[in-house]
Amino acid sequence: MHLVQAKLYLNGELHGVMSARDQTFIWDPSKALVMLGLNYIGLFDELAIFNRALADQEVRTLYQLRDGVASLHP
Repeated sequence: MHLVQAKLYLNGELHGVMSARDQTFIWDPSKALVMLGLNYIGLFDELAIFNRALADQEVRTLYQLRDGVASLHP
């Protein structure tokens, strides 16, 4: 178990933080879960998941990429 703090960024700016809670991480794609709002209705644009926590400045830099996070992939 790891204590995890979730942060929500909109347009490169921090808009919310969920306090730390116990979370079991597993990298096996057949067992992994990503839960992003149990009652959310809408669309996500350019959702990206990283293997480490990003600093606020890294999130802003990614947001400012001309073609978004898609430009990171060849």
